[in-house]
Amino acid sequence: DSWFNRANRLSACIKEVWGIEQQMGDVFSGPNWIINTTCAETGTRFYFFGRNFIGYRYGRFDSSNIYISDALAMSSALPFYIGPYVLKTGEFNWDYSLDDVAPDEDNIQEKFENIHILDGGIYDNTGLEAFLAMGKGFRKADYKSGLFILSDASEVLREQNSSDWLEISSSGRSKKIMANQVRSLRMRNFHGYLERGDISGYYLRLGDNYFDRQLVRGQLSSGWSNDSIIDSKVGKHVSQLETGLQPLSERDFDGLVSYGYELLRLKKRIFP
Repeated sequence: DSWFNRANRLSACIKEVWGIEQQMGDVFSGPNWIINTTCAETGTRFYFFGRNFIGYRYGRFDSSNIYISDALAMSSALPFYIGPYVLKTGEFNWDYSLDDVAPDEDNIQEKFENIHILDGGIYDNTGLEAFLAMGKGFRKADYKSGLFILSDASEVLREQNSSDWLEISSSGRSKKIMANQVRSLRMRNFHGYLERGDISGYYLRLGDNYFDRQLVRGQLSSGWSNDSIIDSKVGKHVSQLETGLQPLSERDFDGLVSYGYELLRLKKRIFP
């Protein structure tokens, strides 16, 4: 397949294999479901919210007739692995009245015949952008009353012995460092709200070495379950799984579910 239609083919597979044939207009009214994507042409976040597909500073259109499988394919269109989902801008009626958009300058249909939609994690791999504007605060005041559970399964940046600068460049190490720093900045912002008591919530990090250090020091022994997955060989294994196109084994899938459940229980006990 061409690199430029794999994501579109992925949508067809989601329909056929998983039987998800509904459209975005069929989605239940609540709770709010936000599906994040990244637009390659503008370099900004585009996202599905309710029955709208919204592009920051580029307007929105009614996405009721977009298949859920298309939205999922857009949100998971990893560069180099799957490639972008191609969206023809002329097929939709864009509304510029509800956003901070100057139609004469930012008319996306006049600028681009097609836009290429990629994985939302490229722009924001935490999903926080939907609720928190960096440096500005909450997008809606009532978000403060909610409970935030942030699940982060992104790759942990581990130490690497690299004596050759060419090895560092070719291995993608520099990109991983930059991505990790962007994630860290967003997380510091989030932790600031937690520490000040502005919001209630938990941050769950796959492969969080904070708990490894606490376990070694014996500081989590009180009330610790002997059969907990966090300190087991299975837990160590699933905490180091990398994102890829290979299907998860049933054992790994169940391990990830158990790991997340145990991690939340542990954090609730330490930080009630």
